[in-house]
Amino acid sequence: MPDATVRAVDDADQPPAVRFADIGVAHPHAIVLTADLHAAGGECIGWTDTPGEHDGSFAALFPDLRARHLDDVLADAPALVVVAAVPNERSDLAIAAMKAGADVLVAKPAVTEPGQIDAIAATVDATGRRWWVAFTE
Repeated sequence: MPDATVRAVDDADQPPAVRFADIGVAHPHAIVLTADLHAAGGECIGWTDTPGEHDGSFAALFPDLRARHLDDVLADAPALVVVAAVPNERSDLAIAAMKAGADVLVAKPAVTEPGQIDAIAATVDATGRRWWVAFTE
């Protein structure tokens, strides 16, 4: 008699992969968060650069991922957006992602001015999206 605790697993038994995108790869957190999401079964649909930040390390570590324009990435409806752009741009990018229908995981510092947290809170309330800050250390 076969062991009832062992069974074959097919693709139908697996939850769908979380589709995510990276917006801004200025900080090493983009690399860590992307690697962790991949390890957990996530599917990265692409990444964006913001002016003056890209040094090539993200693209070198993830050669199979495609660099894309921000509007194209958001139009592709990722469930989650990782934001690791230069710090003073993170809140605006997070707001754009939530307005496009994505939840957001942002590297710290998530905001750089007091008014930004109010704008984030208002966007969370208006969209129903979730916004998290990654504290990885």
